[in-house]
Amino acid sequence: MTPVQSAAREQLLQQEGFSVSAIARNLSAPLNILYGPDSTLWITERVGKDIVRIDPINGTKLSTMPIPNANQSKGQDGVLGMAFDPDFNNTHHIYVAYTYEEDSAEGIPELKTKITRFTYDASH
Repeated sequence: MTPVQSAAREQLLQQEGFSVSAIARNLSAPLNILYGPDSTLWITERVGKDIVRIDPINGTKLSTMPIPNANQSKGQDGVLGMAFDPDFNNTHHIYVAYTYEEDSAEGIPELKTKITRFTYDASH
């Protein structure tokens, strides 16, 4: 734990009613963390270009879903965020925002962002 992390932990522990424990480590620049309808944490990894599902009780990595064609090459690009379809339990749709490369008219790759709907299959 870095000195900054230790100081932040100590500050939080001094506040009434809080405790601190690490649930997951070695993530690749996590950006968006959602508590999913399946009672797991869904985490976008901006640099890793995927979505990871983690058991919030014991920190076990349950699955990793790579985002095809996601591009991460600079500061704020990669897999950025996600949202669950309001009817996720029936549709199993998630919406993911990420950057990708597209050739410009001059043939030079250009970074763009898109939102794509994916369908989650719990059996895989």
